Amino acid sequence: MTNNKFVYFPPGRKEYFFSVNLMEKSRGVDFLYSPFSVSTKLFWNLLLNSNFFRSFFTCDQKSMPSSIQTILKLLDSNNAAFQIKIGTEGPDQKTTLIKYSKKDITFFKIGNTKRGIELINNEYAILNELNGKFNAPKVKNFYLKEGVQFMETDYIIAQKIKSTTINESIFLYLLNIASRNVDSNESITTSFNHGDCCPWNLLQQGESNVLLIDWELAGKYVLGYDLFTYVFQTAFLLTPNISNRQILEDNMVWIQRFFDNFDIEDIKQYLSCFVIAKLEDEKRKGKVSKLTKKYLQLHQDLPNLQL
Repeated sequence: MTNNKFVYFPPGRKEYFFSVNLMEKSRGVDFLYSPFSVSTKLFWNLLLNSNFFRSFFTCDQKSMPSSIQTILKLLDSNNAAFQIKIGTEGPDQKTTLIKYSKKDITFFKIGNTKRGIELINNEYAILNELNGKFNAPKVKNFYLKEGVQFMETDYIIAQKIKSTTINESIFLYLLNIASRNVDSNESITTSFNHGDCCPWNLLQQGESNVLLIDWELAGKYVLGYDLFTYVFQTAFLLTPNISNRQILEDNMVWIQRFFDNFDIEDIKQYLSCFVIAKLEDEKRKGKVSKLTKKYLQLHQDLPNLQL
């Protein structure tokens, strides 16, 4: 295999890079990227199936970002193919990478910023603590090389979930996670949460088995944090024109069922704590994002929402 030619996506910010030969034999390859909107599905389909179309979005390794060139050098990229995702630019930025060699397929999380390395260290600790629980991947290798933190985990063969709405399998999986380390000794109940529970971090194995990847934000949060993230953040990013009232109405059966399981009646209190936590997290990133505006609006709407 050769890795000197890469297909990039999307055209504007070049967030994903794929070795050309992976795109050419796309059947049977589990890609890091999964389209959700109609436009991205069309574009992605053309990239996979049209050599001519793909040629307009192909680059040499030498023209890739310098950080990616450094990573490929440190990983000994000769005779290997890659899928690479560059994280959102900022202090939290990390790189996700799948390496295909003649021997095996390996999954890497890579950080070279202070905050990026902190997040990988947290994920390393969480994955070791879980030791496969919740179908989480297991760590295979963990090392710092020339100031770059590498974490290698099991490569999980699974497909990204196709639906962005909650179903029974997703609900039971989130309920199972939330039931770990529940602490009701404080004024508000907290529990273990994944921390970034959105469809793009969910994989599906078979008809009913789902699992989360990307555990770097996992830890102790207000009860329901993952559920509310899935409900609101998914809607904010994929269907931004839907009102907060409609989002709640569409998902209230799951929200009510979730909190009934913990004998909690004041759901609004938990939603309020969730929104405040999200706003604090967005503020820490140092910029006013679309999500910041959406969570601010939700905070303003809360007194008038029925739960």
